[in-house]
Amino acid sequence: HEQARLQAWEESGVVKAKQWLVSAGACPFCQELGRMRPDPIPLSEAFISGGKPISAGGKTMRTYKAINTAPLHPNCRCGTIEILTDEDVTIDERKL
Repeated sequence: HEQARLQAWEESGVVKAKQWLVSAGACPFCQELGRMRPDPIPLSEAFISGGKPISAGGKTMRTYKAINTAPLHPNCRCGTIEILTDEDVTIDERKL
């Protein structure tokens, strides 16, 4: 579902970036990912690369693949939101 949304954003021509949306009551790993990536990133960039650890709450989790959209893990309630080309958002344009 999220991968299809990402593909639609890429094909739309009006979405320039994406942002991790931490849900209310999110687990410590999702909260940490939100702290690691608080700003919008280019659509082609992963929020975290495969095999990279996320440490939170005294525990460590490794992603088995690059995380390009939510969910981060089973039962994850977080999301990914689109940033449109006409929105006033600072993004490293060199990556777009």
